[in-house]
Amino acid sequence: LKNHYDVTHVTSGERCLEVAGEGEFAVVLLDVMLPGMDGYTVCHQLKENPLTTTLPVLFLSSNFGTADRMRGYEVGGFDCLVKPAAPEELLSKLSIILRMVDERDSLQENVTFAVSTAMTALSSQAELGVVLHFFKTSFACMSYQDLANAILAAVKEFSLDVSLQLRGRFGTVNISSQGRCSPLETSVLSTLSTIDRVVDLGARTAVSYDGISLILKNMPRDNPELNGRLKDHLVMLAEGADARIR
Repeated sequence: LKNHYDVTHVTSGERCLEVAGEGEFAVVLLDVMLPGMDGYTVCHQLKENPLTTTLPVLFLSSNFGTADRMRGYEVGGFDCLVKPAAPEELLSKLSIILRMVDERDSLQENVTFAVSTAMTALSSQAELGVVLHFFKTSFACMSYQDLANAILAAVKEFSLDVSLQLRGRFGTVNISSQGRCSPLETSVLSTLSTIDRVVDLGARTAVSYDGISLILKNMPRDNPELNGRLKDHLVMLAEGADARIR
């Protein structure tokens, strides 16, 4: 084996458990008859340990009848080989095992990616649902204060903390998720009407149209995908509110 693989050799089940949990191994060749703890017990404990649970175990034994195979299967063995084994057979078995492990890992990566993509799509649908519900609610708003409350409710669904200002012919409303805006915050919100649509202000993000300015205080910057998605939703929400103000 040493001509083909990096091999670590130990002479007891107890030592196998210690070594397997310390390094990155591709497969365990495990004799059934061992001093002290037998191979079946070793395999069972390998499978119980989160660090080694995916390690494929190839049993080696001078006798592998039906009962032995069943026992090996029950404790999580991957395959078995009767001793004495021809070197070509052993190398062939290992090649097959390692190829199957690669296929399993590749499949698991694909499944993980597919699940992640599906969850992102579902999350995006749910977030769009919040925006659409806001549009529907905004049509019934007959005052700036009602519209501001509808915006606060929508942004709360995104788990965001917001301060906002609505500006129109009939006055101005300044409000935040915590209640009143501070004088400085009100001043900043007013200034935002003269700058770009979306601006990152340190840890905050601002979205502004002629009739509305939003400051989001806890955007998920550590999650670029979610951060970008929420920005898109907030722009739609702000544009809808601006149209309703007009």
